Amino acid sequence: GRYSKGSDKEMYLATWSGSPIIRDTLTHGTQMVANPFLSQIGTIQPQVIEKVLFEDGDGFFDRYLICYPDKLIKPYPNTNDVNPIITAKYLRFMKLLNELYYQEETDQLKYTAEAWDVVYKWICECTDKENNPNTSDLERGIRAKLQIYVHRFALIMQLMEFGCSGI
Repeated sequence: GRYSKGSDKEMYLATWSGSPIIRDTLTHGTQMVANPFLSQIGTIQPQVIEKVLFEDGDGFFDRYLICYPDKLIKPYPNTNDVNPIITAKYLRFMKLLNELYYQEETDQLKYTAEAWDVVYKWICECTDKENNPNTSDLERGIRAKLQIYVHRFALIMQLMEFGCSGI
């Protein structure tokens, strides 16, 4: 029920048993999935899953295969080369950006040395705090997401710079 007004649990249980799923809505009318199938993958912190598993006791989570490694320690960022497929997609994207916003030829956007030092040190500090047993699960989850978002925000700010510099 986190992303909707009601509970989705009934739909998941019906999917598990192979029962048809029928939905009635004002905007779309009656919709039916005769042979539902659901493949799901995701992540959750161990302490959170314990609460969820034993919350209702209705067997809902007995239908999930849960895997979690013991004593997982998050490593520092990988500084190895990027997969060539990802590099090719990135270069295609950058070519489009260059054609749209920028006149000079470039293969990639890079942090300046000073900016990378700041970002890398911040990521390492976040990693240390995530690995600290005294850090709450909520803070650990937020920090993990922010370490991805920081690069996205930097790219968005750079794109804004490209867009504004043409005015």
